[in-house]
Amino acid sequence: MAAAVRDFSAALEPLSPVARPGRLRDAAPALRDARDRAAVAAQRLAAARLEDQRLERQRERVAAAAEPALAAMDRVVAAAEAGDARQAAAAATGFATAVDRLRASALPT
Repeated sequence: MAAAVRDFSAALEPLSPVARPGRLRDAAPALRDARDRAAVAAQRLAAARLEDQRLERQRERVAAAAEPALAAMDRVVAAAEAGDARQAAAAATGFATAVDRLRASALPT
């Protein structure tokens, strides 16, 4: 999942600070591809079970945090496909917040 999130972030980064509709639409396929790969990884993570209880708790936290990250990615992709710069900016902010939470969920407790 981390690689897909990095790829999504990398596709999003050149669009800031002000995304133009054409550039958003051009970036949409790469954003969608990274989002789809993240979804597959999140599904695998959610389905997995680990014997080590400490690692299982960490897996559960990361799996739970993956859902909001995927939802944020969906909003970014939708805005990019529509060429809606205002919505893309708002969605990118939500994505950044969700990724911060996803990273924090992976830290050992």
